[in-house]
Amino acid sequence: MKLLLSLVICLASPFAVAKKKTVGEFLAQVQDQSRGGKINPSGGKNSISIPNANSNLGFKSVSKYNLEDVKPPKSSELLRSAATGDLAEYERILNRQIDELYKLTQKFKSSENRGELWLRLAELYVEKSVLIDTRKQDEFDKKVKVFNEGKSKQRPVLDVRDARELNRKAIQLYEWFLKDFPSDGKVPQALFFLGFNNFELGQLEKGAAYYEKLLKAYPRSSFVGEAQFSLAEYYFENEKWERHSIRYYRQWGWYKTCRNICRW
Repeated sequence: MKLLLSLVICLASPFAVAKKKTVGEFLAQVQDQSRGGKINPSGGKNSISIPNANSNLGFKSVSKYNLEDVKPPKSSELLRSAATGDLAEYERILNRQIDELYKLTQKFKSSENRGELWLRLAELYVEKSVLIDTRKQDEFDKKVKVFNEGKSKQRPVLDVRDARELNRKAIQLYEWFLKDFPSDGKVPQALFFLGFNNFELGQLEKGAAYYEKLLKAYPRSSFVGEAQFSLAEYYFENEKWERHSIRYYRQWGWYKTCRNICRW
């Protein structure tokens, strides 16, 4: 109990200035050339620069995997809820990027460069899932406010099944990547996002295993810090804090920040 109280005090301390990164920040961390497409800064928000599905990119196509498993849902299905302003425009651009990139993965199913395409598409699926989560949460909060004010008798329900389906598709792509390219330099990236996406699906033990593998095999990876923090939260919330979470909080840097207060 004393140790638990110390940890709570430490986390609440104003000296604990370390900040957890968002998944958006980690997606931005991935190099631009590994992304599925990007907005052209010189062409305005309506201009996008993405590979054309009719180009061959120097890839050779050999059939191996069934890419129907990672086919994106129809844009109309993802845009059932109304969205306005720049967020809606961003979502339309993202949908187009996903559609074009999926066509490329079909065309080059088993080329020697297929892994790069899988990673790009998986990143876009993760980005899309985060966007849907944000939009659905905003809509839910507004409905809750209306319900609490007595203006509606229908209790709101948060439905993020669309986002979770994208997480599942991303997992499939990252698993294919690990299977076919186990020595690639971007394996740490795949392991991190496998941990993240499994956590999003509530598959906590599986996600934790991927984070653990990342820490053990690639201790110098730029994804290690966030993996440590996620593991610390996981073990703490599942009452395994005494054996695991303190270790990961220390590794993440919080130990240095609040050791004088917690006195571990």
